[in-house]
Amino acid sequence: MFSFVIFIKIPYNLREEETYFKDIKTDTFNTMHTSKFAFLNTDYNGEIYCDILPVDKSFVGKIIFFKAAQLHQVFPFYTSNDYRITVSGNLKLKV
Repeated sequence: MFSFVIFIKIPYNLREEETYFKDIKTDTFNTMHTSKFAFLNTDYNGEIYCDILPVDKSFVGKIIFFKAAQLHQVFPFYTSNDYRITVSGNLKLKV
């Protein structure tokens, strides 16, 4: 019914990550992103687009809670060799 992600450790600096693909220009869906969390949605024409969350160190200890059917993805990061640590799961309510 619901899904969640809790951010435990974010090992990169978002500003450094955002400069990694700075010279690449593509359409809205194919834009290169690093380190971000995204929800995939469709517009009124059925075109897929990403709603991006700029995940950085300020997200440590925060939770994102959303409907389990919501398509989502996380982009890799490139400026650190350390681990990004999250806890994720699903909740089903019994009535």
